[in-house]
Amino acid sequence: MGENSKTEPLKSSVSEYKFGYTTFIVETHFNLECSETLEDILKRLMINDADEIFSAS
Repeated sequence: MGENSKTEPLKSSVSEYKFGYTTFIVETHFNLECSETLEDILKRLMINDADEIFSAS
C-alpha cells in the first residue's frame, strides 16, 4: 500500500477486539472524497478474492 498524499482528507478509527487471551488492535482509514460506496468496495473485494481462488486451481 502506498502513502496517501497530504491533500486527501482521511478519517481514521481505531478498534480493539479481544478473542480469548489475544487482543487485536485494528486501525481503519477512510478517504472522505471517495466516490465508491461501501457496497461497491465490498463487491470489488469479493470479486478479486474469488478471481484469486479460481485462478489458483
